[in-house]
Order: sequence, then structure tokens, then C-alpha cells
Amino acid sequence: MTRFLIKILNIFSEKIGRISSLLVLFLILLVSVSVILRYIFSIGFIWIQDLYIWIHAIFILLGISYTLKMDNHVRIDLLYRNFNKKKRNLINLIGLIIFAIPLTYILLVNGLDYFTRSYNLNEGSKESGGLPNIYILKFFIFFLGILLLLEICRQILSFFNKDELDIKSRVFCNHFICTACIFSSCGLPSFINPGWNCDNCRFYWLPR
Repeated sequence: MTRFLIKILNIFSEKIGRISSLLVLFLILLVSVSVILRYIFSIGFIWIQDLYIWIHAIFILLGISYTLKMDNHVRIDLLYRNFNKKKRNLINLIGLIIFAIPLTYILLVNGLDYFTRSYNLNEGSKESGGLPNIYILKFFIFFLGILLLLEICRQILSFFNKDELDIKSRVFCNHFICTACIFSSCGLPSFINPGWNCDNCRFYWLPR
């Protein structure tokens, strides 16, 4: 049952990560269209500016929990990297309990209040011609709390489930896969650039 729950949470987190990555592409397209309209055709729309601010905020809020799952948040440490896997997992567990759970509680409580107040006021953009229903954007702050809570539960369950393999997500394998993996599968030497963080082998590969 525990392994099944972990698997479901893994799949859910990966789907959220994929959605977040697609929003990045949409944001690039939206900003490009906005720049072309403004500087070539001298046309500007306030709602387009609001929309790419919304998209920018949403893909970050959706991507935080997935980045936590992939352990790709920036670490500033002197000791952690030298510890073995068991000690690192224990440190991660302590960090989740001491820091992540209180932060998630704050996001859930304050985020829900932030959203409901905006909804009750039917809050919209302060700019003329901007997007209405700004409470939709504010909802994602509360939703971030839900995503973090689910990811924290997954990591805690994985820590205590000794049979659970530490399988890294392969959502982006078709897009971001290092040439070391591609060429090794073909029996050819790799010419990968130093320092590529591969989403397939999940190792920070350096040339030998």
C-alpha cells in the first residue's frame, strides 16, 4: 500500500513538472508576440503583459515541488556533499520536519486566506484593460502549499519504506538527456560538454 501511494505521488509530481515546463515554452512565445506587436507594429495590450506575469508566477509555483522531488534546489553546504547516502537522507528528513512542514503550514493557511479575500472582493487588475479575476493567480500560492505537502509526504514515506527504490523522475528524458547516455547506449564515445546535469542518468557528469 505504501509503495502504491508513493508511486501515485511520484506520477502526480511528474505531471505537475511537465505542466510547469510547458508553461515556460508558452511564456517564451507570449513574450515574443508581445515584443513583436509593440516594437514592430506599435501595438500594446495590457492584458498580454498581465498574462505573461501570471504565467511566469504560475510555472515557478508549480515547479517548486517538482524541483524538491528532483533534489535540484540550490544547496549551500560544506559537509553534506561528503556524507554517504544514508546520512544525506537523514539530513533531508530532518530538514523536511524542521523547515519544510512549518513553511507548508504557513503557505496553506495564509495562502487560503489570501485567495478567499481576493475571491470575495472579485479582485481584478489595477490597470485599465488588465486581466480580471486575479484571485485565480493567488490560488496558486495555496496550491503550492498542497503540492509541497504531498511531496513532503512522499519523501517521508520513501525514507521509512526500505524497499522503495530511489528512482529519479524521467519526465524530461526525451528532451534533456546527456550525450553520455545516448552514445554509451550505441557503444560510441561521448563528446558531452563538462557539467551537464543529465535527467536520464541523474548524475552530474564530468569527463574522465
